[in-house]
Amino acid sequence: MKLQIIFLLTFILLVSTGSIAQHKPEIAGEKGKKEKSHPEKSSKGNKSEKESREDDEDDKGQKGNAYGKDKGELSGKEFGEKRSEEAKSSKKQKVKKEVYDSSKKKTSELKEKIKKAKDKISKERKSGKVTEKELKEKEDRIKEAEKEVEKLESVIENSDPAIE
Repeated sequence: MKLQIIFLLTFILLVSTGSIAQHKPEIAGEKGKKEKSHPEKSSKGNKSEKESREDDEDDKGQKGNAYGKDKGELSGKEFGEKRSEEAKSSKKQKVKKEVYDSSKKKTSELKEKIKKAKDKISKERKSGKVTEKELKEKEDRIKEAEKEVEKLESVIENSDPAIE
């Protein structure tokens, strides 16, 4: 019961603080009035009003990432489509690289497992506790696993040039 009350109060607190933080009392017309009501902000020290307006205009021009400044002869739409295509392709390249890296890691882990299995078989053969038939079966399974790892490696190596 106490736990439910705590969760309920926490939920209410989170919801209410989120709505308070997003509440914006400024209206489009009030924003300009607030700037005028603070003479120390608008004058910016010893600068005249004309110089301060020019500085404000320069600041407005510097917002953003400036992706469209060097678009060359492309129109806005063409530039946007080209940029979108570049972003999508770079994302695809990242995914391909992650898959490639994880596949390489997995094959190296599998090779290590195979090596350990071979060592174990050789120890069992020396100890003489296991029959020759069981050892033969284990060796056959290891050979099959090696073939599968080799196939996987060949697929990975063939997909490598696509990542570059």
